[in-house]
Amino acid sequence: MKVLDAWVAAGRMRRDQADVIDLIVGGDEIYDMAEIYRVILRGAPDINVVAGLPATTGDGRRLVVLERVGELTTDYFRRPRFLGIAAKYGARRMLMMAVKVPTDAALAGLRAGVRGIARFDTTPEFVRQYVVAVADGHAVIEPCVLGTILDAYAADFPAPELDVVEAMRDFTDRECEVLTLLASGLANVEIARALGVAEATVKFHVHNLRHKLAVQERTQMAAFAFRTGIVRPRNLRRAQR
Repeated sequence: MKVLDAWVAAGRMRRDQADVIDLIVGGDEIYDMAEIYRVILRGAPDINVVAGLPATTGDGRRLVVLERVGELTTDYFRRPRFLGIAAKYGARRMLMMAVKVPTDAALAGLRAGVRGIARFDTTPEFVRQYVVAVADGHAVIEPCVLGTILDAYAADFPAPELDVVEAMRDFTDRECEVLTLLASGLANVEIARALGVAEATVKFHVHNLRHKLAVQERTQMAAFAFRTGIVRPRNLRRAQR
């Protein structure tokens, strides 16, 4: 019986470890920054903040490398430090946070494989969401950064075609608002906050949009919005306010 109990406990410990994310804080002043992130994320028991780049991480634990820089530059992604981190941990595990994120630098990061880019003044709530998203293998680009990227490619999005205009007649005003905010990269809870409605209401509108557009993924909905010109990049930051 004791052997069985020990086996069950070991299995539970492995599952618990698999749920923990090691947030490796790098960049400038790593020890001070690590302490800051420990305070910011003190309400997130699933994130373990580590200062500096360890040789290995805990068995079965997920890992995100947070690099904090003053101004992100295209040159950063050619430096030995970045290339070393990317080779050892994978660029897709990196979350770049900077005071300034120029469009060309953000694009250079995406081309290099980075899947997390945000400004340093991001709220604690969103820091945790971004860390978890990158750990889960998703791409995270803060809306204000995404807006500048899309602005750079605004001319590549065509004007709405007649059939799209016809399709828009089936959209309610609220569904158009939800689609615009969704296309900017906001989650349901963020859309609800921006519109002053309940999250359940946003989920209802997203469900209707999926049905009307005959798609399942949020990325497909956003792509449709930009491809057809229903949502224009230059309007994103105004929609997010």
